[in-house]
Amino acid sequence: MSDTSIWDRYWQFDRIASCFDEAGARNYDEAVAAGWQDFFESLPAGTAILDLCTGNGAIAIIAAETSRNLDRGFAVAAVDRAAIDPRRYVTRHRQALAAIDFRPGIDAVALPFADRSFGAVVSQYGIEYTDLPRAAAELARVVAPEGRVRLVVHAAEGKVAEVSRRAIAETDFLLEEAQLSDAARACFVATATAERTSPGSPDDRAIARVRLAAFEGALRRVGERIPTASDPANLRNAGAILLDAFNRRGALSLEELIAVADRVKTENEAHRGRLAALVAAALSAEQAGDLAARLRRHGAATAAATPLRAGDALIGHVIEARF
Repeated sequence: MSDTSIWDRYWQFDRIASCFDEAGARNYDEAVAAGWQDFFESLPAGTAILDLCTGNGAIAIIAAETSRNLDRGFAVAAVDRAAIDPRRYVTRHRQALAAIDFRPGIDAVALPFADRSFGAVVSQYGIEYTDLPRAAAELARVVAPEGRVRLVVHAAEGKVAEVSRRAIAETDFLLEEAQLSDAARACFVATATAERTSPGSPDDRAIARVRLAAFEGALRRVGERIPTASDPANLRNAGAILLDAFNRRGALSLEELIAVADRVKTENEAHRGRLAALVAAALSAEQAGDLAARLRRHGAATAAATPLRAGDALIGHVIEARF
């Protein structure tokens, strides 16, 4: 799957953020959200704000809600390369979403805005996925004099990247070692042939038993891995969905059963792709410092990178600049 299609699919659900958000049920938790709240509260009334790589608008929503609560009159625009449509998919924060100018299909390296258009440019776990030298130049182009920048990026040495690397290994196990979806698909086909063909032949029934045993073996291997998994929900859900389909096979057509198996496999391939993209995009402390230095070369009067922590855990790097 392409990077674009992976994120297109991800944001076409009722989720707001990509991590630290209770699986998308709400905005980022306090470790992340507090810094954004303070930042937006410090901006003057009427500030035009641009949120880069917005996803379903987690940070833009905080900006819009701050504007409404404090009567600041912010104009909030939010762009993403993916085919985002938060007003369609997100069921919460309707008032805030209505106040945001969402622009899908916009790459941070080619922004459709005039020079010096924004008093603040922000990004949360997003800009690091872009071509950073080009994105930094574009960011600097659209920031107005006295404008401020706040970017939060994944930390290569941090908690999220570490957990993601473990989750990649678990997804590889699910797809390539246990081959759970493939075993389920073969079982569905063989069982349907044996049970729905009249009269079912002994050979068909024997093949169905072999395929069922293989599916049960794959389920057992996945179940044994769940207690030590870093992402147990993903393993548990894959098994539960496939087992439920098998148990309801009398009410489902073979095409519907095959579609369930294929969908579970596709979703896990997309999940792996997102994790791999995160690990590849995450910045070390040195790279975050380099990004701050790049903003200074593009005209920032001040720019610095600092660690972002949740308790003792490093969860990102914060790059702040003032032009």
